[in-house]
Amino acid sequence: MTTKIFLNSRCSLTSVAKPSFFNVIISGGGLIGQTMACALAKNPVFKNTNILLIESSSKKDYAQKDSYSNRVSSIAPTTIEFFEKLGIWKNIKRYQVMKDMKVWGYLSKDYINFEHDSNNPAYIVENDEIINAAVMENTKASNVKILYGSTIKDVTLNVGKRGRNHQIKLVDDSLYDTNLLIGADGANSFIRNVMGSDYINWNYKQFGIVATVLLSESNENNTAWQRFLPDGPIAILPLEKGISSLVWSLTESKAKQILKLPEEVFVDALNEALHSEPQKNEVAAIVNSCSKSLLGVFGPKSFSQPLIPPHIKSVVPKSIAAFPLSFGHCSQYYKDGVVLIGDSAHKVHPLAGQGVNIGFRDIQNLEAKLSQGVSDGRELGDAMDLKHYETEAQRHNIPLMAAIDALHWIYTSDNTILKAFGNVCFQFTESMRPLKTVMKQLAT
Repeated sequence: MTTKIFLNSRCSLTSVAKPSFFNVIISGGGLIGQTMACALAKNPVFKNTNILLIESSSKKDYAQKDSYSNRVSSIAPTTIEFFEKLGIWKNIKRYQVMKDMKVWGYLSKDYINFEHDSNNPAYIVENDEIINAAVMENTKASNVKILYGSTIKDVTLNVGKRGRNHQIKLVDDSLYDTNLLIGADGANSFIRNVMGSDYINWNYKQFGIVATVLLSESNENNTAWQRFLPDGPIAILPLEKGISSLVWSLTESKAKQILKLPEEVFVDALNEALHSEPQKNEVAAIVNSCSKSLLGVFGPKSFSQPLIPPHIKSVVPKSIAAFPLSFGHCSQYYKDGVVLIGDSAHKVHPLAGQGVNIGFRDIQNLEAKLSQGVSDGRELGDAMDLKHYETEAQRHNIPLMAAIDALHWIYTSDNTILKAFGNVCFQFTESMRPLKTVMKQLAT
């Protein structure tokens, strides 16, 4: 049986006086919401569980364009395994293998080379490709319904006799009841506000500029490049031969200046950011020399290959866009049968490319805890299972988010000592394999 998709919730549901009941309601039909619905639908434990996904945007028939979208994600090997399990990966038709990532700074040419196992590489995939792939699976699921063009207006918690029935009212006043409400509605989450959980956040006072760029080189293009600069990191992610995706973090004032440039001048600024010679810094030079001497005695030799970033030939017309960057973390991921996943619960700087992978890890974690709870005889969304989800998620998310935030502040700091420390990190991480392995495992 195929899923019935309601393109507009105003059609016939408004005439129903009694609220419709769904075991699970998911708010948000983006990358995380669609994948969450798919994960539940594919789990045999939930074969009799009715799932409603509410998405505010209208239904769009996806058609792959010749040009790439400027919104892409770096998908970790563990996430790829999850997609394969759900049947999502087979639906993704356009992607690029990322064999390694070279990371360096602006005070020296020392760099870290994060290599992926050839059998388990990372991939660069357009966000729309992932969403469409998940929608294809949800459309085939008999226990998933999707409401497009619908927005939640109000949520009343614990309205049932048993205290575990939440009522959702849409903008057209149609009503839905559920035992488990999942917030996957992004950084400005309405569901998080309904929960009333404390939310720690700050503005980085930066913009992330994204674009699709054409390279002068026509090699296989399987390397990602990231350079830490005083105003923020710049990353070049491979899409195919001669084409890459740009993510460039800049201060608000610098970003506004860059966005006003003609495209050819924009490209010049981009190449300058990637290829400029290391800045001279006396303290950093002394620390550099000492650390290299130390590593020469106690550590293995590193930096045997020269660092040669790609040269940008041009930018794809009308592909340049920008968005503000911020940090956010919810102190509580669940409350009374309401639970948060993805950006609804946490938001990080894009410098490490881990934001979406953290969200996909949330999904795997939540699905596993809910499944175990039902298998053990507890009700779907029991507080014990949601607590287990929160504990495991925060145990992983908080250290990773703290590390990403620290990287941002270290490499954008005006403090000379911090700058020197940040540069030495490239040397020690590349030279000390155990440290490099730990950092790679933390990120994936």
